[in-house]
Amino acid sequence: MSDIAVDRSYYSPLADSIAAWQRDYTSGPLTEDEFHQFFEDGFVLKHDLIKRDQLASVISSIEGLVDELAQNLYRADKIQDLHENDDFYKRLTAIEAQFPGACVLLHKNGVLPAAIASLWSNETLISIAQQLLGRDIAGHPVWNLRTKVKKNIIF
Repeated sequence: MSDIAVDRSYYSPLADSIAAWQRDYTSGPLTEDEFHQFFEDGFVLKHDLIKRDQLASVISSIEGLVDELAQNLYRADKIQDLHENDDFYKRLTAIEAQFPGACVLLHKNGVLPAAIASLWSNETLISIAQQLLGRDIAGHPVWNLRTKVKKNIIF
């Protein structure tokens, strides 16, 4: 099991439902301990599951969406600073500070970049989903970027 201490009382309202979903262990990307941890704790950490270059592509595509949003807001005189020099982790927060609701506009955009579609169809992630849920799985085709920024009370 994991070395992470988990206060299971936090999960108690869902514990029975989660336990009802558990199936027999089958071999796959998750070890037997990781498999059981998921159903006991509601999560499992699996290091180095996704290659860094694939995550870098996802970040780059999100940066593109944020840049497009910033440019649109700037052209509409809704923001005065594009925050082009802010990094990935700070730019949208800075834009949101100038125009509250900017993150909602990004969420409503509904664009699924190819890099995220590729991550969504990652064979290892699909194998883990099948290991936990069974082979009959499907992903919903509607996708939105759910951005969270500091002091955003909209969500």
